[in-house]
Order: sequence, then C-alpha cells, then structure tokens
Amino acid sequence: MTAAYPVESADLGRGREFLAEFRTLAAEKGQEWEKVLRADAGSAPCQIKRGLASFVRVVWPRVEARLLARAAAPRTVLFLHNAGLLARYWDEGGHDTLVRLQAAARRKRRPEAMSAPPGSACSAVRLALRPM
Repeated sequence: MTAAYPVESADLGRGREFLAEFRTLAAEKGQEWEKVLRADAGSAPCQIKRGLASFVRVVWPRVEARLLARAAAPRTVLFLHNAGLLARYWDEGGHDTLVRLQAAARRKRRPEAMSAPPGSACSAVRLALRPM
C-alpha cells in the first residue's frame, strides 16, 4: 500500500488529532483541561455528560476538516488508527465523522481511506488515558 500510494497516518488517540483539537477548544472556552478530564471520567459508556458532549460535537468537525486537509493530495490514503475515541463518542459525532471521511474517500479526486471500524460504539477509552 505505501509503495503505491502516499499514506497520511492519522492517530486519533494519543493527542495527535482529536485530543489536540479538544484541548484547543477547551482553551478557547476558558475551561481547564482537568475539568474536561473529570467530566469524561464521570461519564458512563454510552452516557456522556451533556456539557462534555456539547464540546465533543464541536471537536469532531474540526478533526474532520484537519484530516481532509492533510489527505487532500490526489491518491492519498488516510490511515486512521488508535480510533477508540470515535467509538467512545460515537453518538456525539464519531459516527458521522467516520461516515463523512468514508464518503470523501469514495469521491473522485478525494482522499483514499482505509480504517478499521471501532469494535464497539461504547469503547472504554477515556480521555485521561491519553495525556499529552
């Protein structure tokens, strides 16, 4: 694959994509990162707290735009990995983001995409496990 196509690695965990945007949003809104982590830790799987969910719904479109910009060159493969946060925040935009990235990959002259689907819509991944 890498010999035939330029590959853009997109690490959605470990602070490289999703968490970087999330930290930026928290700073823009004047929220302490520790408060965000506490809200995440206090959210049960599939029951994300409303305030946290509202932030997540803003973060996913930013991540999507960032990924599409990185993979804008013709025939570029966007390789998503460490994507547990897509599953953790599935209902808060993770699903829609994944669907739009897949749709972009199918369009002519758009990024190619290859991703492993999340194992569960309710991943046990927590923000606190992914410090920067």
